[in-house]
Amino acid sequence: MKSQHQTKPFAAPMARKPSTDFARNPEIEILLRDGAKARLACEVAGFTLSIKEDLLMPTRGSPNAALARQIAMYLTHVGFGMSLHRVANAFGRDRSTIAHACHLIEDKRDDRAFDDFIEALETALSNVPEPVASMN
Repeated sequence: MKSQHQTKPFAAPMARKPSTDFARNPEIEILLRDGAKARLACEVAGFTLSIKEDLLMPTRGSPNAALARQIAMYLTHVGFGMSLHRVANAFGRDRSTIAHACHLIEDKRDDRAFDDFIEALETALSNVPEPVASMN
């Protein structure tokens, strides 16, 4: 029997492109960049684990989707150097959820193969250039 509960795809607060009036606000600009970094980490984690984005972001799913989501949270925190609070805002989650995901991934890094995998993802994200100012 299928569950009546349906999850919605990830929609981080302020993750959508704002009107130009909002884009000039530095706080909003930080939220937008944080959301973009979280989405990028999700794409990388989802791609490497063959998880579709819409399966990656709901709160429930397969164990592989949960792992990909936890890796994305970890990469956003460690790879981009964002505080747990900022990562929580970018993912629309509680700070304790992000901390839990980061601890799980750190514990898994005791396995050499997993550590090499995460290190490769961190390296890939570190090579992504920062956004440039609008060319308009």
